[in-house]
Amino acid sequence: MIVQNSEKTLAIALESLNRVYDELIIVDGGSIDSTCEIALHYGARVIKSEWSGNHGQQRNVYLREIKTDWAFVIDSDEFIDIRTLEYLQSLKSGKLFINTDNFWIPRKWISPKSQKHYIGSSPHYPDFQRRLFQNKEGIFYQGKIHEIVQGFTQPDGCLSELSIYHLDLFINSEEKRREKVRRYSQDDPRNGGRHFYLPNLEIVQLEELDLHNFLPLVRAKLDDIQQQERRGQDKFSNFGLILPEIKDDEFYTAIEKIAKEENIKTILEIGSSSGEGSTEAFVNGMRENANKPTLFCMEVSKTRFAELQNRYGGDGFVKCYNVSSVALRAFPSQDEFIRFYKHNYTNLNFFPLNKVLNWLEQDIAYINEAKVEQNGIKLIKNENNIDFFDAVLIDGSEFTGKAELDEVYGANYILLDDIETFKNYQNFYRLANDERYSLIAHNRYLRNGYAIFKKVSSQLVNQQPSRKVLFSVGVGELAAEFQQFTSPRFQEYANYYGFEYREITEYGSLNEKKQEWIKIDYVIKLLSELQTGELIAFLDANIAIVRGDIELNTYKSIGLAKDSSGALDSGIWVVRVNEFSKRFFEEVWNQNEGDSSPFSEQMALQKVVLELSPQEQENHIEILQNCLNVTLVKGEFPVYDIYRKNPCLELIRFRHFAGGQPWIGKYFSQPVIFNASKSAPISYQRSIQNSIPIVFIHQGDSDYLKYTLSQVKHSNPDSTVFLIGDAANAHYYNLAEFVDIFKYCNEAVEFAKIYQHYNTNSLGYELFCFQRWFILKNFLLENKIDKCLYIDSDVMLYANVAEEENKFKNWDLTLSYETSPHCVFVNKLKTLEDFCNFICEIYTNPSLIKLMESKFEERIQQNLPGGACDMTAFIEYRRMHPSKIGELSTIIDNSKYDHNINLSEGFEMQDGIKNIYFVNGQPCCKDLKFGNPIKFNCLHFQGNAKKYIKKYCLGGNLLAKIEILPVHFFTIVLNGEPFIRYHIEIFKQL
Repeated sequence: MIVQNSEKTLAIALESLNRVYDELIIVDGGSIDSTCEIALHYGARVIKSEWSGNHGQQRNVYLREIKTDWAFVIDSDEFIDIRTLEYLQSLKSGKLFINTDNFWIPRKWISPKSQKHYIGSSPHYPDFQRRLFQNKEGIFYQGKIHEIVQGFTQPDGCLSELSIYHLDLFINSEEKRREKVRRYSQDDPRNGGRHFYLPNLEIVQLEELDLHNFLPLVRAKLDDIQQQERRGQDKFSNFGLILPEIKDDEFYTAIEKIAKEENIKTILEIGSSSGEGSTEAFVNGMRENANKPTLFCMEVSKTRFAELQNRYGGDGFVKCYNVSSVALRAFPSQDEFIRFYKHNYTNLNFFPLNKVLNWLEQDIAYINEAKVEQNGIKLIKNENNIDFFDAVLIDGSEFTGKAELDEVYGANYILLDDIETFKNYQNFYRLANDERYSLIAHNRYLRNGYAIFKKVSSQLVNQQPSRKVLFSVGVGELAAEFQQFTSPRFQEYANYYGFEYREITEYGSLNEKKQEWIKIDYVIKLLSELQTGELIAFLDANIAIVRGDIELNTYKSIGLAKDSSGALDSGIWVVRVNEFSKRFFEEVWNQNEGDSSPFSEQMALQKVVLELSPQEQENHIEILQNCLNVTLVKGEFPVYDIYRKNPCLELIRFRHFAGGQPWIGKYFSQPVIFNASKSAPISYQRSIQNSIPIVFIHQGDSDYLKYTLSQVKHSNPDSTVFLIGDAANAHYYNLAEFVDIFKYCNEAVEFAKIYQHYNTNSLGYELFCFQRWFILKNFLLENKIDKCLYIDSDVMLYANVAEEENKFKNWDLTLSYETSPHCVFVNKLKTLEDFCNFICEIYTNPSLIKLMESKFEERIQQNLPGGACDMTAFIEYRRMHPSKIGELSTIIDNSKYDHNINLSEGFEMQDGIKNIYFVNGQPCCKDLKFGNPIKFNCLHFQGNAKKYIKKYCLGGNLLAKIEILPVHFFTIVLNGEPFIRYHIEIFKQL
């Protein structure tokens, strides 16, 4: 299905399918309403593909994603009846004999006057559509409008007894339909669809529909559409009747099972809606429970609450409350939500930030205007004399899950819906890291994910951590400044948020070699002193609290911050007391082998984090937002600006004067700001680039690297360019954002253990050609970058990627001449992950190993250099997945990407390379077949041709800035000995 702003009818279409599908693929063209939210509720895989106005092109996106044997296509303004549904079920179960590879099905247009009639006269009936077909190679959609899927090899089939129902006339006014005809006529003057969209209602023949042939919820939604303008519903559409999410799935079954347990006496359901989903599951289970438990249902919408009462009014064990679960002050501020949205990639990122913020405003406005009672959880507890519920489902407002968990902590069962959105994302990790709870079931991929936790300790759980300790260390040369400047601000912050505040002012029993490790020593003491679940926060003595509107907390075991170079910093920690945290800091302490150098404890902490498994990092380590550890601000210390790799783009909360920086008085002269506005402006959000980032991966400082970097920056001044490199090329900070390659090498190192060398080139060279794909994948994953342009460091890029990326957006990856990955548009990160898995399979699967051996043998027999390489892997992967890999070298809009400057490829040559000349700053070459010049978007200087790169560089004016690096180093040596000592240690590690 393709959709765009289809919230009005999408639920009808999907409800009519009754989950008959194995997979639901929906291609969204950029909806700004709740279309994607509805799709996700029905388990859809939503693929974003910007709408270009070409229907056929948009539909080809989902053709590439289909993995089942058969596909059924339905539009968002259509639905099917029970007979058609039963046919699809029979097809799915293999009960039908099929002698064709495609079927046409008649479509009925619902009358614009009534949902109970369809137009039974031509051309509206029979309006045959090819909607059911086999998934096979070679099929494609053709046509900008009125597109038809083609490429089938067997005679067409016809299912005239089935029906698809079309709502276009019913839902759209005549004015809208006239506009559609006008738009379509521009694309196809001969067939703009006037006879379909503007029928003469005085002469058409209407046929009555058999409404009993529709599913009940489909009938109800049809009525709802017709009456929605006249119904006396809530002012805000979000609070009308909605379809049940938890229905006839594994979560529904688990809820039923828990409700049957004999030790269950009280159940709280937060967000009962109209009672058709999870409420129904609870009630079904409770009816089989001999202990007759009580279900407390909470629903804030008056419309849904009325339906809830009507449905369960006769069941005495169900008590319904029209309340808000928590007080309005428990809702997050816009500022708090924006930080979550930016730092956590969840299913909410399918929706524009402004739209989600509008939902937050609607929720708050509704509670204010509807005058519903607040603090509903406390009300139910007090009225019914309940300390802890036996089971709680948190499935209410998107924005109150965190506060709701605080109120129900201690329940025997805690069930979370939507763990992949703001609602319960942090709650999931909080419970997963609490040893008093065990995760007994979860599925991240069912709708927005769910999880069920069971309490494993009989000890009563406090609703919130009973103790929170904030400590700092002010000893040695920093003691005086600490007492005068930072300590008073720490005390003020601790008092505001209810922390116990402690200061360490002497080394105590630590020997001289351990004194640099005093904060590690003290956090270990606190971990043994405090109880499980309680909180420890640490701030360095050289931190100035500027704004105190963010409370130090973590929803995982340990919260760490990165400094402005992107490295994990030891200046700020937030630690939840549990067994993992104890083991973690003991391991950090064990790294101390008498090293008293500055920052030794920081490097030990970094080392322990890197040694954690990816799953341990995901479950236990939270990276705090940049604004809590701002170590460098552009322009304050110009000589330090070269290290600005992770700039803070938010309001500064904590300014950390790390690495021997002199303290700046302005950060201490003003009082700490605590009362940040609830509706803070979004002006300081990270600006979204108009173009995808460009990524290089390179080891060493090849003499041509500076020219390829300067060229790409010259052609793409507004794009982010990343150089994933090593210490030898870190000085190109003016040309690219430098990224330490060793941060992303874990998988690459593991791959080296299974790699087998079948090539005349050096082992190191060919191995790294494979390893770079693991490095690229891990870099993109960690930094939540879903698209990029990867280019080899011997490629000169002359095109602006912002203007080019749309040409290849329908492919997951691109190759040149189906083989070379020197210039790859990565449009789908999942495919890059899949390719990396395939690389590993190559060297573990005997048949694929033989393939690599045979490629090598072929080169040897032909007396040619080379052999099996990463291009061999790409060729084989493309053969297996042709629909995922696009061709880069095709001439599009009179321009193309160079495959190899040493090869003619049908272009004029001179002195062994293409005869390139420049027109208006763009390289061109003569096409020998047609005689016309073709513009080249890039030039690939493979092999010995690298010696020509400098000649073709247009961005040489950028290179002068590189030479200031030695001056910067010299200045740092003179003015900040601790700073340079720290970086010497880092370079030793590298």
